[in-house]
Formats: sequence, C-alpha cells, structure tokens
Amino acid sequence: MLTLTFVVPLTFGILIAWIALSCITIPLFQWFVRRHNWTSSLNAAASVPPSRGLDHGKPAREAENDTRDSEKAE
Repeated sequence: MLTLTFVVPLTFGILIAWIALSCITIPLFQWFVRRHNWTSSLNAAASVPPSRGLDHGKPAREAENDTRDSEKAE
C-alpha cells in the first residue's frame, strides 16, 4: 500500500515535470508555426509579380478613379 509520504512528493514531481515540459514545448510550437507562416507568406509574395496586383501597379486613387469611370460608362 502506498503511503501518503510517498504519494505527495511523487505528485509534485509529476507536476513540476509537466510544467517544465510545457515551458519547453509551447515556445517551440509557436516558433515552428510562425516560421511556417512566415515562409509561406514569402513564397506567396514571390509568386506574384510586383506589377500585377489588384490595382495593376497603380496608386490606390487612380485605381478607384478607373473603377468609377467604368461604372459611369455603363
């Protein structure tokens, strides 16, 4: 039969080990996910030519004026 003097230190030991494991793995997982997101965003940016965007390389105001002019023409 397990005595209380054996169970309590074992329980605290398991708790401390769990805390240490969490303190190590959580930053590692965060680093991995951020690195993955960062590399995928770099790959996505590299695959789109700089002159081909939603506004086709024009400043935002010129792109808005073009859409307004095309709406007026219709």
